[in-house]
Formats: sequence, C-alpha cells, structure tokens
Amino acid sequence: MPCILVVPNLYVLRKNALREYANAFSDWLAYSQMINNLISQAATLERNRVPNDIINNIDPIALVICIPIFDQIVYPFLNRRGILLTLIKKISLGFILASFSMVAAAVVQYYIYKTSRKYPLLSFNTSPLT
Repeated sequence: MPCILVVPNLYVLRKNALREYANAFSDWLAYSQMINNLISQAATLERNRVPNDIINNIDPIALVICIPIFDQIVYPFLNRRGILLTLIKKISLGFILASFSMVAAAVVQYYIYKTSRKYPLLSFNTSPLT
C-alpha cells in the first residue's frame, strides 16, 4: 500500500488557533475581573478577621465539591427522569447559573452601598452586612 502524506493547511490552523486564543483570553479577562470585583466587595464587608483574599480559594473548593455531586447525583437523576443534558446544554446551564450569581452579587453590592451611607463612621469603611 502506498503511504499517503497529509499536509495540513497551516493558514487554517493558525487562524483557528488565533481565534481560540482570543476566545480564551476574553474568557479569562472576564473571569479575573469577576474575581477582582468579588475581592473588593469582600473588603467592604465585615469579615470577623477573615482576610478578603480567601475569595480566591472559594472557587476551586466549590468546584472540587460540586463537580462530583453533579456527576454522581444530579446528572444521573435527571437522566432517569428523561431529561438528557448534552455538553452544550450543561455549558448553557453553567452560563445561566453564573449570570444569576452575578445578579446576586449586584444585589449584595447595592445593599453595601445602601448601608454604607447609613453608617459612614464605621471603622475601615465596612458594611455591617455579613
């Protein structure tokens, strides 16, 4: 049998790689902005001597806890009920949940601003919300 050499089109590969890099860059830019906003939000709340940088550790801890729960309990339960979630549906559900969490963060920030006007003389400009 003759050996057929397949040479990929380097232009297409480079174009796809640049597109994926730009997509990953914008995703990580939005993610880091979200984490920075949450850290600055935590800095304005009363934390009872817990540093506000602990927010960086909550995300990986939540992933380690939630991924096995979803893989072993939630998704099999939904499959038994006849609700088949494909990968795209799971990603979309994740984006929807992330949107709701940002709405919740906006509501918390609203109450931070509201209570900081009521209590302007608190030490370190913290809000009594906990």
